[in-house]
Amino acid sequence: MGSLSLAEILVILVVILVVFGPRRLPELSRRTGALLSKLREATSYLRESIDADYGESMEPMRELKKEFDGLKGDVNRAFTGIGDPDGRTESPPEVDASDEPEESPGSPDQ
Repeated sequence: MGSLSLAEILVILVVILVVFGPRRLPELSRRTGALLSKLREATSYLRESIDADYGESMEPMRELKKEFDGLKGDVNRAFTGIGDPDGRTESPPEVDASDEPEESPGSPDQ
């Protein structure tokens, strides 16, 4: 999933304005803000309770994740620059379908 562009956000805001009208827009904004605040509070509480219950047992997993992320970075750096001496990578040449030989119906490959 990608992020929303400015044009998409403007279209969404115009649709909201048309559907709810300018009179109900402040009330809708307050309710949306309150809902987002409660959602943030609930996720924070959930994260804290999970960390309190399983924090100590999750430490080996966190260490493995850090090690894996380090290895992943090493592999990415190792493969960066493969190709040209300038560090650019080349894409494989495109194959034109007309260049490939046609197989005859009685070929031994079948």
